[in-house]
Amino acid sequence: MKRVKIFSIVSVALALLLVAGACTSGAPGAAPPDASSGAAAGEQAAPSPEGGDGAVTVTFSRWASGTEQNDFDNWLQSYTAENPHVTIVSNYLPYHDYFTKLRADLIANNAADVIAVEYSNWFGIARSDVFEDLSSFSGADGVIASLAASGVEAYQVDGRQVGLPIGVGSRTLYYNADLFNQAGVGLPSQTVAMTTTELVEKMEQLKDALGDDYMSAHLYAFEMMHGLAATVNAPIVSGDGKTVLANNPESIKAITEWQKIMQARGKVPIEQELEGPWASFDAALATGRVAMNWTGNWSHQGMEDAGINYFSIPAPYVPGGRPMQEAYINGLCIPKTSAVQEAAWDLIQWMLSEEPQLAFGKFSDAPANTAASARFREEQNAENPNAFGGYVAVTATNSWFIPPTGTEFTALILGLQFELEEGVITPEQFAQQLEERGQPLLDDFQANLS
Repeated sequence: MKRVKIFSIVSVALALLLVAGACTSGAPGAAPPDASSGAAAGEQAAPSPEGGDGAVTVTFSRWASGTEQNDFDNWLQSYTAENPHVTIVSNYLPYHDYFTKLRADLIANNAADVIAVEYSNWFGIARSDVFEDLSSFSGADGVIASLAASGVEAYQVDGRQVGLPIGVGSRTLYYNADLFNQAGVGLPSQTVAMTTTELVEKMEQLKDALGDDYMSAHLYAFEMMHGLAATVNAPIVSGDGKTVLANNPESIKAITEWQKIMQARGKVPIEQELEGPWASFDAALATGRVAMNWTGNWSHQGMEDAGINYFSIPAPYVPGGRPMQEAYINGLCIPKTSAVQEAAWDLIQWMLSEEPQLAFGKFSDAPANTAASARFREEQNAENPNAFGGYVAVTATNSWFIPPTGTEFTALILGLQFELEEGVITPEQFAQQLEERGQPLLDDFQANLS
């Protein structure tokens, strides 16, 4: 079995990350009908081989929910307008459901023709030899040259280019200015990041002033812990995903700050988690009843439709540390089972070209195309400073990338985080248990990559 070339995410060029969102929205519930095909989201349509008249159907799968699905469909319709002989059938699912189904589809030889992947999830299946080498297609050299080199490297396995980066996603804090004003709490700066102490103080003020019908903040607990640890240069896990590093004073300091944030109503009680205005941290601000949430630019349209007076702000940092922004590399692959590989490749070429990448960045990730990326930060910040000001303040200089660690390790962290938030364990116990129970899981994950 082939050995995967392990890519250290920390080394990804910061030029690839300017401003963006990760597009990992996962609001519960059934997905609406797909706009480009009429197929129900998540319903896998069989690919149609190219006919004599050149007509062809290409299936595309990605994680997306709500407004984001419409954004992707509208984007893809720009391609079909230029290529009327192509029909695109888009299949969407919430983030976690998507990767579960993707694995099942690959095993069943039923995957879409163009597959969207997120690096840390893709990493575990990269060794399976189910993806085509994209460097073998016509025009690949030019496409690869147009992308940030470090992102290209992330999708290489044993010298084969089994995927290509489409963009870099990132979340940060957003706030509802009207709720801050209603509560009489001072507005956060869009250019100067808050310390965790300052964030907790604002959360407590908001909680007291707004009452139980509102949330001071809805935050992504898993991601925020990793990010806070990175601000004091003490990551929970090494950049290559091989070693638990949490059991040291600086990491424990970050874990302690995370606990303070979560206990300041950074996350709703577990029994309310899947209902009410806080069903999804990606959609929370649009309810008008959440003062802050942890999301990205894929949520902008929903907030605008709801009339929210929203602003992005830099992610918080642990006192004594420095502001950091987390990020993740998203990519595209073609499975070997696709019956329309040339058409799938043509769609990928379009997705990765400059103008489509610029359009993609407006509702999804920062472009991987270097020419589009160079234009993106300036144009988007000028067009919508409320939305992008908080990103620009940090992401261009300090970014940290979550390493691939496997689903079992992630489940362990989530379980320990719940116990920590509830006060069942201390930060020190969290770090110790993560080291004792988590290191064997990382070892097994790495061993299974060979």
